[in-house]
Amino acid sequence: MYPAPTSVPLVNHGAGSWTVRSDSDRAITYTVTRTPAGSWDCNCPGFRYHEHCKHADRQRAEWDAPFTMDDVA
Repeated sequence: MYPAPTSVPLVNHGAGSWTVRSDSDRAITYTVTRTPAGSWDCNCPGFRYHEHCKHADRQRAEWDAPFTMDDVA
């Protein structure tokens, strides 16, 4: 759907909130949030216009990824 993220989130704020970089301007950051009800939000212009965006989609994909023992360091 979208290209692989160029980097991991800048900051994981915990409780379902992340700061991520814009793909088009690496100096711009957005906040992606997962609500307690399970919906997703991002403060980027695309999300405000379309009610979805690649930033939220990437975090959702990471959130939904299956956990394996390889993830344990």
